[in-house]
Amino acid sequence: MDIHTWLDTHIARDSYAQHAGGRNGQGDVAHYYFRDTATADQFARFLAELGLELADGTTCITYTSPALPFGRRT
Repeated sequence: MDIHTWLDTHIARDSYAQHAGGRNGQGDVAHYYFRDTATADQFARFLAELGLELADGTTCITYTSPALPFGRRT
């Protein structure tokens, strides 16, 4: 099953958005946005079944958030 079919089958159309992200040197990039983290987690599990993973940037050493104010550097 392709990504678009899976989204249309498992996620309500008003619960996600997809936008083109250009190219990153390895292929085409797409951005997916979800209304809640449970839906995003469900999508991530589906991608894992396809051998894909989210490249959300939160594993980068430069990522910052209130929980990780200095990124992944500790």
